[in-house]
Amino acid sequence: MSSPSENQPSINSSGSHMAVDYTNMGAELSTESQDDRPFREMMIASDLSGSVDDPDITIIRDYTSSMSSAVKVEITDANDAEFNYSTSAALRKCKKQVLQPYGRLLALIGWRALGREAISNHLGWKVLNVLYTIFILFLLIFSYIFQVLVCQGRLNIHTDVKAPTETPATVVPETSSRTLPYINETDMFTAQTIITGTTNATDIDAYAQPAQCSHVFTTYVVPDILHFMAYLLGFFYFRIQDNEQLYALMEKVFLKASVAQSRNVSRAKMIQMSRIYLITGALWVVLSLAVQGVFVAAFGVEKMTFLGTTVQWKGWHIMLICLQMLGVLVTNAVNYAVVVNYTTQCEMIIYYMKGIFRRLQEKSTDLKLAMHDILDAGKSISQLNGQIAKMTSLCAVNFAELSIIGLVILFLNQFHSVLIWVYRGTFPILWLGILIVPLVQAARLNSTIMSLKRIGLDMRVFGYQNSSQLERDSFLLFLLNLNFKAKLFHIPIKPSYLFGILVLVTFTLLLLLQTSVIGGSSIFL
Repeated sequence: MSSPSENQPSINSSGSHMAVDYTNMGAELSTESQDDRPFREMMIASDLSGSVDDPDITIIRDYTSSMSSAVKVEITDANDAEFNYSTSAALRKCKKQVLQPYGRLLALIGWRALGREAISNHLGWKVLNVLYTIFILFLLIFSYIFQVLVCQGRLNIHTDVKAPTETPATVVPETSSRTLPYINETDMFTAQTIITGTTNATDIDAYAQPAQCSHVFTTYVVPDILHFMAYLLGFFYFRIQDNEQLYALMEKVFLKASVAQSRNVSRAKMIQMSRIYLITGALWVVLSLAVQGVFVAAFGVEKMTFLGTTVQWKGWHIMLICLQMLGVLVTNAVNYAVVVNYTTQCEMIIYYMKGIFRRLQEKSTDLKLAMHDILDAGKSISQLNGQIAKMTSLCAVNFAELSIIGLVILFLNQFHSVLIWVYRGTFPILWLGILIVPLVQAARLNSTIMSLKRIGLDMRVFGYQNSSQLERDSFLLFLLNLNFKAKLFHIPIKPSYLFGILVLVTFTLLLLLQTSVIGGSSIFL
């Protein structure tokens, strides 16, 4: 019978051989990716179990063989839209495709310092930023004043819906002594326009008289003050405070995205939706410039009447039109920046809340962890209802007023000029579109919050994992006491409110059309 000392060398030799193998296997594991390492470790353990008669490794072999049937390998294309990006790669892509273009937009309107990332403390950049900010403020103030001088949009529902009526000049029969045609001087408008022949009133579909504004304070001054207040709030929020709330929210949403959510509501889709908002907003700004161009072509700005005084620009109107177009660009870029920020934050919070909702449905999270995530989402909603919601509300007042006036004038319009009809048709569409987007996003967010309360009721009835009835009651009470709601004008925006307003406006317009209060006695309306 051999002694323990006789068998010791063979054990050491075997151990030395195993150490070499483990070293090589460790080197192979170091070259493996993080995703393949667990599977590779089990394969190595399985190989070792075939050559080493050790109880611990036998357990690994049995565990590996028992789990081999449960392992499911999925092979997907890396270019697929549902590819599960790592968090760092997704954030880099988001910064490149969403945040950097949005940062350039903020720099364009003076809400971000120029050259901030390049040389932050250089004196030249500081002087340039001061001068550029003064230039932006000049364009805004010039745009506000010029809107009044040219009656921007021609928004008077009494005088701007039809062309002035001209009395055709009466031609005196020609005699031996040539005389001028007789003009009916009782008509003040005709007295200013000498016509040498018969003129059809239907051919005059443009303003022959300079524009004369009315309701200046309610139509122009108040909306401009609200817009300038929104600009100052944004300047303080982005430029002075250097707020990065949008990036912080995106980072939090990407980190909290679960594996199941990555397949259904992937990070790639979040970035795609953010880009859609950016691109759509840019197209809206281009459309606003096109509408302004149609206004200039249809009505002209060579002369106007303000407070009883007629002003003629002579050869200066081209330069003034160019300055006005720059002013419109900056003004609408401010609207664009505010709305895109608000809608993107709403979209990110919706994705975050849907992730919580999905984990609760799948019963893959603990109730305490779910309550923590919901409170975290509530903090984001509270931040959303802060400065960004105030800026959006101030801009939305302007959007609503221009939309209502534009729709009324569209129905009352009696001009026959194609350019004027194009302008009247696109004007309300322009402002209704940008008004609806933040309202719909806020309503979607509040609807998602309500869905969490509904799932709490289901959990109370059908149970949740191994939680006790007391825990489920506590979770339901927590959900019912939630007061997180997206607000505009300090009013919670709910889908029922939007549908109610839509139905009310639709039936009001139908009633006004049927009674010929607007639209006249047209056979079509």
